[in-house]
Amino acid sequence: MEREIVLSSYLNVSSANNKPANFVTNFDRPIVLDSNHEYVIGLNRIINMSFTWFNVNPGYNNQKIKYSLDNGSSWKELTFPVGVYNYVNLNAFLKDETAIKSDGGEDEYPITLEFQTSTFRVLIKLKTNYQLDLTGSNFHELIGFDKVILKNVNNLEQDCPI
Repeated sequence: MEREIVLSSYLNVSSANNKPANFVTNFDRPIVLDSNHEYVIGLNRIINMSFTWFNVNPGYNNQKIKYSLDNGSSWKELTFPVGVYNYVNLNAFLKDETAIKSDGGEDEYPITLEFQTSTFRVLIKLKTNYQLDLTGSNFHELIGFDKVILKNVNNLEQDCPI
């Protein structure tokens, strides 16, 4: 027997990208109720559920960024897979996609993104001659930056408050 229980996020409907959803659960031992009566259910404890919303997806237009390794002469596009990302995951993806592989030593990561917990700022480190274009999508909103092209010609770090 299957009963539908609706968990609503109707209070958050005002958010443009919120799409409330229904969830279905199956009970191991179904509750059989007389259809000639009206029933009210009460919960005797708080029910906790984990839930997530993808923070990177096409609906937010925040999957794509571009980077240049030659001071903007040419650009490569990166597309983040749809998912739930924190700063560690965003940085891992950037490092995986832009790594400069070394034959004997350690790989080099020309673009890194870090969250500074002491200042609540996102820090982006760019190798000399690298640029990061945040103008082609809404990815900049995810990391707290304006829609800009970040340039690094002297191996300086750039940051932006959230």
